[in-house]
Amino acid sequence: MVSIGCKVKTTTGKIGHITEFLGRGGEGSAYKIKTSTGYEALKIFHRSFDKKQTEKRLKYLVDNNLHLLSSIFKTPEEIYTNRDEIGYTASFAFGLSLDKYLEKPTGTFADNLVLAITLVYGLMLLHECGIAHGDLHPGNFIVDEFRKVHRLYFIDLDNFHSSNTPKPRMLGNLLYIAPELRLAQRANVRIYPNILCDLYSAGLIIHELLLMHYPENITRKLKEEYVGFVDDIDFGDSQQKGLQENILNPELRRLIHRALSDKPSERPFMHEWLSVLLDALEKIYQCDYCGMPFVNDSSKWRCTSCSREFPVLKLILNNGREIRLDKNGMSILGKHIGTGRDNSEWGTVQKFGCEVSLIPGHNSVYYWGKDGWIRLKEHESFLLKNGGRFLFGNVEGKVVEWE
Repeated sequence: MVSIGCKVKTTTGKIGHITEFLGRGGEGSAYKIKTSTGYEALKIFHRSFDKKQTEKRLKYLVDNNLHLLSSIFKTPEEIYTNRDEIGYTASFAFGLSLDKYLEKPTGTFADNLVLAITLVYGLMLLHECGIAHGDLHPGNFIVDEFRKVHRLYFIDLDNFHSSNTPKPRMLGNLLYIAPELRLAQRANVRIYPNILCDLYSAGLIIHELLLMHYPENITRKLKEEYVGFVDDIDFGDSQQKGLQENILNPELRRLIHRALSDKPSERPFMHEWLSVLLDALEKIYQCDYCGMPFVNDSSKWRCTSCSREFPVLKLILNNGREIRLDKNGMSILGKHIGTGRDNSEWGTVQKFGCEVSLIPGHNSVYYWGKDGWIRLKEHESFLLKNGGRFLFGNVEGKVVEWE
C-alpha cells in the first residue's frame, strides 16, 4: 500500500515521492507525485484485477507513446509495479476536471467550442490508431482555464479497447455510454465499448460544452430505461438549463442529433465533427443588445436569445441617393449610384444571417481606413459595418443602420 510521503519507483528506475491523494475510481486510485523533473500522476489499479492482463494493456499504451503524438494526452509513460500492485505514471495535467468546469464555466462560448475541437481532435488521433477510448465522460478530462486559450487534456484511458490487447473491464459511465451498451447491461450480456460507442459519448460531451446542459431527451430516456433497475443514479436534474439549441448552425445541430442516434451507423466520425466545428468557430457572433452568443448562418434574421432583429443597413450617398442593403445577391449598378453609366456594376450585396458584405465588381471601389482610401480587392467579400465609408468613382457613401 502507498501513502503520502512514500517513495515509488517505475520499471525504468524513475523515482518519485507521493505528495497528494487525488481520488479513487472504478479501476484504481490516483496520486500526485514529485520526481526530479517535476510533478507527475500515478495511477494504481485495484488489486482485484488480473495483474498480467493489466500489464499487457498498460504496455500497449506505453509502447504507443500517445503523449508524444499530442501534448493533450496525459497517458501512461512508464509502468509501476510493487509486489501485487501495478499502475503507471503520466505527465500531470494542471487544472480542474471537465465535470467541475461545466458546473461553473469560466470560458466564453468560443472557449468552449475550442474545448470541443480539442476533444474531437484527440479522439480522431485515437481512432486512427485503432483505439476506442471506452469511457468518455467529463470526469476523464482536465481543463486548464488559466491559459489565454482554454486547454483540454485526456487523463484517463484505463478502459480503452483495441483488438491487440486484453478486453476492457468496464462499460463506462452510465450517463454517457451508448444505448447498445445500456441494452446489453440490462440484459446481462457481455459487450465491450468500441469506436462507435465513443461517437455517441462524444456527442453528449460536445452538447454539454456548447449548450451547457445535458440533453433533456436523453435524461428522459434513461429514466424510462432504468425504472426499478437502479435507484441511486444522479441523472443531472440539477444542471442549469444552459443555452438553446438554436444558437448553433444547422450543420452542428444535425451532427448532434446524428451522434445521439440509437443506430451506431448514423453517428458522425471525428473528421466530420472537426470540419464543422472549425467552420463554426469562424462564425461566432455576440448580440449587440443582450450580449448572448450564436453561430451565424443564413437562416438567422434575429438574435436567438432576445429575439431582437438584426439591423438593416443602407448606403447613404453624398448625392442624396440611398440604397437599402437587405437583399442577398442584389447588384449595385451605376443607375443606383448615379455615376452616369446605368448598367456598370460596382458590386454585389451578400447577406448571410447577421452579416452584410459587399463584393466589388470590375469598377474600383475604395474604403476609408486608418491610412486613408484603400482599394477593395475585386470579387473579394468585404464585411459592411455601421459607419463605414466607401467611394464609388466620384460618389462617396456611408453605411448606416436603417431606422
